[in-house]
Amino acid sequence: MYTRQKAITPSNRYAVQDAAVLVHHLVDTRYRLRLWSAGRLLRRQYGDDSWGIYQKKMAFTQLEQELEVNYENQLSTDRSLSGDGGPVNVAGETVIVPDGSYEMGLIDETRYHSHWNGFHANDIPLIGVCEVSFADSAERRLDWTLDYGIGVQTPV
Repeated sequence: MYTRQKAITPSNRYAVQDAAVLVHHLVDTRYRLRLWSAGRLLRRQYGDDSWGIYQKKMAFTQLEQELEVNYENQLSTDRSLSGDGGPVNVAGETVIVPDGSYEMGLIDETRYHSHWNGFHANDIPLIGVCEVSFADSAERRLDWTLDYGIGVQTPV
């Protein structure tokens, strides 16, 4: 298992993104990867005036996790999903994804991701599952990235 925590807007720490990849060895050089990520707001408000009188509650605008391999045909998945949020069941786990645009699956031959885009002022979970197969002589390496967006709602 690999874990990571990313501070969102590090100087102000408005939120954090916690993430984990569980690696299950299947056979030979084939592995199943279960991805989990969650955006967690730290309840700090954004002051949008210089006096600090007018405060706005922060919200997530996007959350993403992505795996990338070096060679085509190393990644595969039996589940791709695109929707507007709600209950998502992947690899025996169910999470409630907030309303917004949600995608999970292969982007291309070398990248897998789960991505949410919308506006939500509470925690956001992401899950995903894919398999990776390495050639016997290939280096067993994955690039794992996390991405986020936060903001405030304005009257305009």
